Amino acid sequence: MPTNGDFRRPIDLTFGKDGVMYVLEYGSVYGADNVDARLVKIEYNSENRSPKGDAYFVDSKLVEKLNAQSFITSETRNFPKPKEIVGKSPLTVKVSGRGTDPDFDDKLTYQWLLNGKEISNKPSADYTFTKSGKFKLLFKVTDQKGSTNIDTLTAIIGNEKPIVTIKSSKNRSFYWDNQPFDYQIDVNDFEDKIINTKKIKTVYNYNPQPFSPDADVTTKAISTVESGSIGKTLIEGSDCKACHTIDKKAVGPSFTEISKKYSGREGSLQLLTKKVIEGGGGTWGTVHVMAAHPQLAKQDVNEMIKYILSLSDPKKEFKSIPPHGSLVLEAHKTDTPKGFYTLKSQYLDNKTSEASAQTGTDIVRLKYHILRAMDADLHPGFNFEWGQLRQGSSKSYLMYKKIDLTGIKNISFEYASLDKNGEIEIRRNSVAGPIIGKVKFEATGNWDTMKWIECKLENSENYFQDLYFVAVKKDKPNDNIIKFKSVKFD
Repeated sequence: MPTNGDFRRPIDLTFGKDGVMYVLEYGSVYGADNVDARLVKIEYNSENRSPKGDAYFVDSKLVEKLNAQSFITSETRNFPKPKEIVGKSPLTVKVSGRGTDPDFDDKLTYQWLLNGKEISNKPSADYTFTKSGKFKLLFKVTDQKGSTNIDTLTAIIGNEKPIVTIKSSKNRSFYWDNQPFDYQIDVNDFEDKIINTKKIKTVYNYNPQPFSPDADVTTKAISTVESGSIGKTLIEGSDCKACHTIDKKAVGPSFTEISKKYSGREGSLQLLTKKVIEGGGGTWGTVHVMAAHPQLAKQDVNEMIKYILSLSDPKKEFKSIPPHGSLVLEAHKTDTPKGFYTLKSQYLDNKTSEASAQTGTDIVRLKYHILRAMDADLHPGFNFEWGQLRQGSSKSYLMYKKIDLTGIKNISFEYASLDKNGEIEIRRNSVAGPIIGKVKFEATGNWDTMKWIECKLENSENYFQDLYFVAVKKDKPNDNIIKFKSVKFD
């Protein structure tokens, strides 16, 4: 229960006369009317517990691609599990399901049901829809004592979803200073023979935070709770949430209020960083005074404040742009570090007599061509500490997801190494994947002395892929061989 339960600051518990445990939870924030404050009733179930089923449509094209690869890829680990599929008739689908049982000793049986009729009794099945309409595919899991669980998939047959593509002769992962992004929106729809260009809606914005692959994109603005940002991650692991929330006043002001008050004001970053570390009060009232946080590194607090100040940045509002053109990118020029641009295009097709209208979407996110090592999606072997990634040993690596290598000829590394020489391998889609570049590095004599080295790409392919930058030293001693600061794409 302590590790698996979702408890929100439990403050009291008792057993009732009926043997049931009651837990009183205060909620997330101190001194506030918490919406997640609650009384939890916990009962012990000595009987049979129901199994759980999880079903999804399988992308057959992706399966063919993965089967052709001899190593485990990032794409395999991030296998999509859609619950809905749309297409024209006839449509052949592959469905897959998995059953789990909390009693462990149960033997599970499976059924795929359509309109009450069994179409398969295996975890995976193929089925062809020959009629148009909206259909519910039920995946039923049953244990030995007859307890069941059902997961539902939806198939909408009769209107193919339009395919929207943001095309560009430029790289679709990065932007460079003083270089516009040329684009063209391409729409293909099986039913709509003539595309109504007035129904193509294209927008863009700039987010001052370093790129997060999990950023939540809406038609108005990017969510103010992007996961993946270093500042947000540091806040999540601190005591900030005891007194502050994103958008509601608690003991202290909300992060959004702070952002509106200080964003754009000269010296705000330094002022708020000092206040967090040294503590203080009076700006938002005198009832509660913020405690000092001398244990926090200045660099870490800087990242936290940058995230807070970005919440109300007016640059984040989406602006409409035509379905083709050249986008001048200037909003990033005064930012350090640089943020990212998002282009989003949608097309709503015409409904058919058998199915509702469908929306096709494409999104392109452009990151600055110099990435911070600390913003890597994964960095096994390199610990984040005091506002930077520390040195790592041989086989430690950085991983960045979904990088377009179109037009990229060289990748450079800003690094430091105390007293060891080694190599950096650039691999695609897996830490054991094909090597597309390799460069030797030499000791810089000090962990604070940074140098740049350039690696020419070989056998690279112009499409989106995950990149792994692996530090290697084959002979011992091979611990603490390198520290990364930046990665540059040219």
